[in-house]
Amino acid sequence: MGIVSVIPFFNWLSWVFAWLDTGKRRYVVYSLVYLFPYLRYQTFTFFFLLLVYDW
Repeated sequence: MGIVSVIPFFNWLSWVFAWLDTGKRRYVVYSLVYLFPYLRYQTFTFFFLLLVYDW
């Protein structure tokens, strides 16, 4: 169940990879839309995961 709860965290990252692959700016907007809830509601958790996994 822990893996399933982490999957939405990576959804924004897939849009970043799509942007890097195609170069279309709309994918950056999509990634920001998916990333916004993490920045707004779970800022501490987001940065904690970044520090733990050394991204």
